[in-house]
Amino acid sequence: MRLAAVVGTSVAALALGTLGGVAATAQPHRTAATEAPPAGELVGHASSACVDDGQSGPRVQLVVVTQEGDTSYSPALVARIREQAARTDDALAASTPSPGTARRVRWATDAQCAPTVSHRTIPTHDYFSDPGALDTALAALDLTRDDRRYAVFLPWSSLPGTEGWCSQAPVGTGTTDPGPARLVVSCYSDDGRTTPTRLAHALVHVLGAVQPDAPHATSDGHCTTAGDLMCVRDGDGAGSTGADSCVPDRPMLLDCGHDDYYSTATPAPRSYLATHWNVADSVFLTTGPSIAPNTLTGLSIDGPTSIPAGTPVTLTARVTDSVDRPGLRYSWDVANGGQCRVLGASDGPSIQVVCETGSALRMSVGVDRLDQYGLRTGYLAAVTEPAAPTIDAVLPSPASVPAGLPLELRVRSTFGPGGGTHRWRAPDGCTITPSGTQQAQARLLCAVGTAGSVRTVQVTAVQADGRTASAEAPVTLTAAPAFTRPTTTRGPWGTVALSSTLRLPGGAPVVGLPVTWWGQRKGAPPVLLARGVTTSDGTASVVTHPRGQMRVWVAGEAPGLVSDGVDARSAARATRRARPPHARPVHRARHDRAGPAHRGHPAEHHRAQPGKRTAPESGA
Repeated sequence: MRLAAVVGTSVAALALGTLGGVAATAQPHRTAATEAPPAGELVGHASSACVDDGQSGPRVQLVVVTQEGDTSYSPALVARIREQAARTDDALAASTPSPGTARRVRWATDAQCAPTVSHRTIPTHDYFSDPGALDTALAALDLTRDDRRYAVFLPWSSLPGTEGWCSQAPVGTGTTDPGPARLVVSCYSDDGRTTPTRLAHALVHVLGAVQPDAPHATSDGHCTTAGDLMCVRDGDGAGSTGADSCVPDRPMLLDCGHDDYYSTATPAPRSYLATHWNVADSVFLTTGPSIAPNTLTGLSIDGPTSIPAGTPVTLTARVTDSVDRPGLRYSWDVANGGQCRVLGASDGPSIQVVCETGSALRMSVGVDRLDQYGLRTGYLAAVTEPAAPTIDAVLPSPASVPAGLPLELRVRSTFGPGGGTHRWRAPDGCTITPSGTQQAQARLLCAVGTAGSVRTVQVTAVQADGRTASAEAPVTLTAAPAFTRPTTTRGPWGTVALSSTLRLPGGAPVVGLPVTWWGQRKGAPPVLLARGVTTSDGTASVVTHPRGQMRVWVAGEAPGLVSDGVDARSAARATRRARPPHARPVHRARHDRAGPAHRGHPAEHHRAQPGKRTAPESGA
């Protein structure tokens, strides 16, 4: 294993400019309102290849190497590396001269067919200043299998303004896989979503490109064709600096002319690839579908041009599709993610976004199908500070009510798009009960003892973003009504009817007020006898069965609104002696039928004889 040669190359490429051209093809976000979408680009990811058990045979293994004590290996880092692996497969899927079978990397994968990302640790050291020590540290790791090519990521080795060390192993010659080069040290992140990764560039180097005698080769393993993934400027200035894709509607591909290092078609006789190594034949690659031409002809985003901060907004992607087939994939990106965020899922045609602060919402959406080119377009909306809530009035105004009677209040207010609610505060001696939509109504009830005073009700409008507005409403409490002393009337069967009238000081009746009747026996707590409301003449009444003597009174809802108590006594004895008028003839008729005459005795025999007692009739 030529580990020293691999790492030694990384020192020469340390300036990072050698791979800068890869990210230069990232297409700009498009504003749907002013620009047409591009003809097509890789929006999602091509299908991955699941080969056998994911571990057998030749594989490319992803490895993260950290220094001792470094905690940068995390699920988030694993996800970023897997994203690079997916974009490497995208480049292979797109790089075929005609529709047909393309290539995928034979990654070492888990049971879910996701590339595994191993973790290794090396001693802490200033490897940037001492690259020889890095050679030694990496050589000590167990990355030595002949059926593996290792992609090693060093997340700790970065300079200001860079993404990490990007380097590759030297390439072989001839028509076979250059096996000794097993190690690639690559950047751990990339610029742009739609460009092939630096991992793809470095891995293709390890698999044997670009050989020095290729038609468009440079001395450092690159090439001179503009827009080719492997054609970037060498350290000595040789190579391509072009940023335009060799296929205008596609991102950078492998071997644009299919004549230097990679072709999935059979090379023409006597061509260079007919007699030299073709990376497409590597055992570390497998077959997979190619990227199909784009069938999407239009893409735009529907949404407001201005949104208030803190208020969720719905954005909808509108797609024009020439084939109208199912299976569209949507990928939304928030450009200013520190200020704006997506609420819920972001893989459908509509999403919800909220911006807490900032002057603009910048988003893009990409639409495609699996193994097909798609479209991406952008969206821009101004983010404004929402207006604070306002309270226009608290009604009625002016407010006046007799103490002890309820007053219905309502507030007239305005809120921003997020809406809000109201908080009410009752003055001393009063209670308040909110109700209605946004609690914009409230029922005020003050004790009788507050009569002759002015009490202040407070209401606060609370907007969804937390901002508030408050108002005060003075309420004048006039003289309270009063109950007359209850009157009692004895009824049948020991019942007692009680009645009281509630009137204002001027004599007007209080109509429809809820009341309660209470009773209390000597030495016992009060008990609720009945509930009711005052009638049209202000009367409240109840019929009860005291079963002896009971103190009874009537009360309103407000503290202090209560009548005098009266003694209610049932006439139990008198009512027990009385017989209902209809009972005697019914009993007599039944007695006559069952009497002695019915059994053949004269009726006169049953009549009372002088000096002889007869049994009294039942109920006498």
